[in-house]
Amino acid sequence: MSYDDEAYFSRSEQKILFYGSKVTSAISIMASFYIIIKVIRNPRIRKQFFHRIMVALSVNSILFRGMTFLQSWVVPKSVPVYGAIGTQLTCDIQGFVIVFSYFTILSYYTLLSIFAFYSVRNNFDETWFLKYEVVVHVTLYAFPVIISSIALAKGYFNPSVFNLCHIATYPKRCELVEKHTECIRGGGSFYSNFTAIAVVLTFSAFLASFLLFLGLIIYVRHLENRNIKLIGKQRIGIEDVRKKNRE
Repeated sequence: MSYDDEAYFSRSEQKILFYGSKVTSAISIMASFYIIIKVIRNPRIRKQFFHRIMVALSVNSILFRGMTFLQSWVVPKSVPVYGAIGTQLTCDIQGFVIVFSYFTILSYYTLLSIFAFYSVRNNFDETWFLKYEVVVHVTLYAFPVIISSIALAKGYFNPSVFNLCHIATYPKRCELVEKHTECIRGGGSFYSNFTAIAVVLTFSAFLASFLLFLGLIIYVRHLENRNIKLIGKQRIGIEDVRKKNRE
């Protein structure tokens, strides 16, 4: 198999991706650690549900960015990719953590949108979320664990675009090109359905977050307009009282 069949990028582009991922991932990891330390060291904000969401979000961000920092180091060394010194086991671990943390981050961003909308509608009352906090967190982690475990069992974690181990076939593009080398890992109708479901869920999460954010803007604008009218009525009432007192 030729090198071009394995790589999406030239050797120089792979080097840029390899070293560039180290810088961007390191910055993100440091920012996430800063959030975690800031919340943990402050007892007052540590009690608030919002800040505990941010801690959970930051922890999963560290997991995700930790794997992108490793980049092609974990790719099996038999694959002609710059920096590859790993094995299939290290590739599976990277793929599992990336998919797991990706969907947990997506879930927590959606939760933030739900929490923001609920809080504004209920005068920033966190009672319900605090009461069911454990249930909420367990529910958010359930799907990422399931989808990552299925992908691991089916052998779907392989060197993918950007030279990371992710949901992909091995060799690359083997499920798309007719009369090509048979897929050694991944491929098949179940693989196609699996990746389609992952894409749909990602889009649904972004759409839900967008609609909740849009609904929040509309609701806040409604409250602002109502308050302006109420202030206007109060002003008219005060003027009427002043006129009566003058008389």
